Amino acid sequence: MCDDWRVCTPGYGITLDRFMRVAHLLPRQRGNVAVDNYRFVNALLWMCRTGAPWRDLPECYGKWITVCRRFNRWSGNGAMERLFTALQEERIIAVEVWVLAMDSTSVKVHQHAVVPPKRNRTDPWDYDREAHKGRNMVERVFNRMKHHRKAATRYDRLDETFLANLQLILIAIQLKNTSKTN
Repeated sequence: MCDDWRVCTPGYGITLDRFMRVAHLLPRQRGNVAVDNYRFVNALLWMCRTGAPWRDLPECYGKWITVCRRFNRWSGNGAMERLFTALQEERIIAVEVWVLAMDSTSVKVHQHAVVPPKRNRTDPWDYDREAHKGRNMVERVFNRMKHHRKAATRYDRLDETFLANLQLILIAIQLKNTSKTN
């Protein structure tokens, strides 16, 4: 077990009651599994939040190579994408990813995009009022995602592992938000 109890607390991860809302959608582990899905998901969230190398994973989450291999397996066979889609269908997640196209290692959202003109302007420009209403929500989601170093700075070599990390981060953010309102 880990010597530092603060590292393995749910501050970086999700609590057990939040995890139980999605546990039935995760792939079942076969054989003698040393790391259960709850510890595994929290290990992934710790990795996403800190951006640390796999070898620096605290011992309380299990062996780093086991967690790394299982994550590569889940991201490779689309398990994380299926989980994300299932949570959208069950209306646990209200986030929809339309297009994911990145050409750099950082995601920047300009805070003044789709801004309406001031009321006293003599020649006001036209803007999309519905898009403007949703802008604040989108900005808040991106800012929460940037708190996770793996989303803010792309450490993953493969697109599928980067997308799996983003989906996991969005799931954790949404579970945290929905548990506050319920």
